[in-house]
Amino acid sequence: MQRVLWNPRRKNSPGWDVDPVAGCHLWWGARTSQGYGTVTSGGRRSLSVTRLRYEREVGPIPPAMVLDHYLCNNPRCCNPLHVRPVSRREDRLRGKGLDSWQPR
Repeated sequence: MQRVLWNPRRKNSPGWDVDPVAGCHLWWGARTSQGYGTVTSGGRRSLSVTRLRYEREVGPIPPAMVLDHYLCNNPRCCNPLHVRPVSRREDRLRGKGLDSWQPR
């Protein structure tokens, strides 16, 4: 796997490993309890790596939208090409919680 640093100018910068098969960018820095990558801004605020990379590399996220891992469904993945903006409702329905349960 190829290792990419978040900030190449910083010696101990976190970053990600590129999975050559799935194309995921597997974050190896700090993560939330759900597994999503985070970085700290100004020593105070914790920000989502996936959101930061999406806004920097793809464009702004529309208001009231969240990013859905529709290609890989892997919270460790921070590849901006593996996510898409969706409504919170659609994100919940695609998830694994009670909101997504559908009787058959």
